[in-house]
Amino acid sequence: MSQTNAASTPADTAPQCHPEPFCRFMELHGDPELPVLPGMLLGIATDLAPFTAGADSDSGTPAPPFYSVDLATREIRATTLGMMSMSGNKMEVVPLVSVSKNSLTVRTTVYATDFSGAAIPPIVYDRATRQLKVTLPVDLKSLAQTIATVRETGTPQEAVLCTGKPPRHGANGRLERLLKERDSVGAQKDSGTIDYRDRGAHPHVEEGTPVARYHPATKGVRGMDVFGNEIPARDGSDRPVRTGDNIREVPQEDGTTLYEATALGLVDVRGGSVGVSTVLHIKGDVDMTTGNIVVETGSVHVTGTIRSGFSVTVADHLIVNGLIESALVTCGGDVSVRGGIAMEGRNLIRARGNIIAAYAQDAVLEAEGDVIINGGIINSFITCKGSVLAERGKGLVMGGSIVASRGIDVLESGSELGTQTALTIALDLPELDALLREMDSSRSKLQRLEQWLGKGTPRTILLQTPEPDRRIVAEMIRVRARLEERVAEIQREVTRIKNLNNHALARTPVIIRKKAHQGTRVKIGDRAMSLHHPETAVRYQWSPEERQITTHSLI
Repeated sequence: MSQTNAASTPADTAPQCHPEPFCRFMELHGDPELPVLPGMLLGIATDLAPFTAGADSDSGTPAPPFYSVDLATREIRATTLGMMSMSGNKMEVVPLVSVSKNSLTVRTTVYATDFSGAAIPPIVYDRATRQLKVTLPVDLKSLAQTIATVRETGTPQEAVLCTGKPPRHGANGRLERLLKERDSVGAQKDSGTIDYRDRGAHPHVEEGTPVARYHPATKGVRGMDVFGNEIPARDGSDRPVRTGDNIREVPQEDGTTLYEATALGLVDVRGGSVGVSTVLHIKGDVDMTTGNIVVETGSVHVTGTIRSGFSVTVADHLIVNGLIESALVTCGGDVSVRGGIAMEGRNLIRARGNIIAAYAQDAVLEAEGDVIINGGIINSFITCKGSVLAERGKGLVMGGSIVASRGIDVLESGSELGTQTALTIALDLPELDALLREMDSSRSKLQRLEQWLGKGTPRTILLQTPEPDRRIVAEMIRVRARLEERVAEIQREVTRIKNLNNHALARTPVIIRKKAHQGTRVKIGDRAMSLHHPETAVRYQWSPEERQITTHSLI
C-alpha cells in the first residue's frame, strides 16, 4: 500500500491485510509497510506463537524485539520507531534510526506518514535518536526539508540525522624536493606531439641553492562520536633525513629544515636522503677516445653515444644525450637516455634506480626501480622490481619478455602477425628466491645420492653393502634423510610465503590501454593465459579469491 493511499484511508474503513504473513496471526490496525511509533497499537494477536514478550529495558533504551505484548488483551504495541518484519517465523520491529559501526553517523529512512496514516513530524526522529543515548543534536532543519520532499514525491529517502567529528591523524614528516624533476616521458611541443629526445636532466645546482625542505610531523586532532565520546588521533612520526655530500642544514622559523647545496653538482633526493653528487662530463661519445668509464663516486653525463663494446660503471646517475648501443652499463642510480637503446641483444644495462629512454630495441635491461620507455619496446628483455610503463607516445611492446614486480602499463602489445610477447608479474621476494635456490641444490644432491645408494629401504641398502663400507653408507643414508626433511620443510615455507603474498598480486595488474594482439602471453603469479584473438583496452588482474587471472575492460 503506498503512503498516499494510507494517508487517504478513512478511519472507519478496515485496513487491508498486506503483506500476507501478518494477517495469519494478528488483526492489523494500520499499514505494515509504513513506520510504527513508540506506544502505537499495531494490532490484536489472534495467534501468540510469532510474538516474543518484549518491553523497554530498565535503561530506557528500547530493546529487541522492539514491541510489547499484553497477554490479557493481546494488544501488540511498538516500543521504538521502526518497520514491522518477520524473521525466522517471529515478528520483530526493525528500528529506523541506527548508529554506524564507527559511531560517527546516525542514519534513518524518512517517511511522510506512519502506520496509522498520520503525518510524521521531525520530533519523532529526534526522540528516536535520543533513545539511543546520542548526545549530538539532530539537524532538524535538514530533516524538515527531507520530510517535505518525501511528502511531495511520495518516495521514502535516506537521511543523516547527525554526524560526529572524525579524528584527524597527524601527517608523517616528509622530505620535499624543491627543484623541478626531469620529465620522465619527454617534452610536449605546441603541436601536441612529444619529443622523446628532450628528457631534461638531473638539475645542476650552484652553491647555496636550496634543494630540499623537510616538513616535520604534525600532531593529530581528536574527534568525537555521536555519543559524545572522544576519539583519539595518532600523531605523525618524524623520519630522520640522511644528508649526503655537499649539503648543509638550515633550520627555518616555521619549523621546517632547508637543505642547501654547498657545491656544484647533481641533486640526489631519494629514500629519505639528500645530497649533491659530483658529475663527470664526457663531451662526445664513449669510444676509443675515452676508453671504459669507471666512476666510484658521483654521476656521469655523456653528451654523445655509448658505443658498442664499451662499459660504463657509475656510482650514482647516468645521463646519455645520444644512444646506448651494445654496451655494458652498471649504474647505482637512474639511467636516463634521451635518445634510445639499440643493443642487438648483446650486453646489459643494469640500474639500481629507474631506466628511462625514448625507445628500446633488442635491449636487455635490469632495474630495481621503474622502466619507462614510450617510443616502443621491440624484441627486448626487461626485468624490474618496479613498474614497466609505456602508456604514452607509441607505447608498443612487441616481442621479447617483460617481467615486473609492481605492474605493467602499456598502450599496445604484440602485433597483428601474432608476435609472441610475454608480460609477466612476479613479486620481488628475495626470501622466496633463496628458498627455491636451496631447494634446487638439495634436490640435486638427493639425485646424486639416489644414483649412488640405489633404491630400497635403508635396511635393504645396508644389507646389500659390504661390511667395510657400511659405516660410510649409513652416514650417506642419514644425510639423505636430512636432505629429504629439509626439502619438505622448504616446500611448506614456500607455500606459506606464496599464501601471504596472494593479495599483493592483486595490486600489480597488467594494463593494455589500446590493443592486446593475439600472441600476447600474460602471466601473474603461477597462472598464465595466451591471447588467441585481439582484445581492446583491458586490465589483467590477479583474483586472490579465485587464484586466477581475471580480465576487466577499461572502457
